[in-house]
Amino acid sequence: MALLDIRVIHTDAQSYLARTPDSILSYAEAEKKKKYKSACDDRRAAFTPFITSVDGALGREAKFFLKHLTERLASKWNKQYSEVAGWIRTRLMFAILRATVQCIRASRRKWRSLGIEDGAAIKLSLD
Repeated sequence: MALLDIRVIHTDAQSYLARTPDSILSYAEAEKKKKYKSACDDRRAAFTPFITSVDGALGREAKFFLKHLTERLASKWNKQYSEVAGWIRTRLMFAILRATVQCIRASRRKWRSLGIEDGAAIKLSLD
């Protein structure tokens, strides 16, 4: 079992002006691990803090997770790694953008996905 804790950080906030974006993301990863690692170990589950900035910068563990996910999906869908990686990055950036806009503007209705599974959307997005 794998558990993710996702956090989107505004690295240009006043409280972070004295720090680099990489240090902010790595600190947030360490904070999440400290908080949840023991509970995940008790459940024998893998824990990954998925930390990203509103600009799309990824934390170290988020990069590793996406690389592993991309390799597995490329194998499962019989697609090239680069094709799947581009598709995943695009979907992730739109998700970050949507989350950021919802924080600013508080949407009143829930967004529904296209409901496409097993790589079928790759063909749609590349045509």
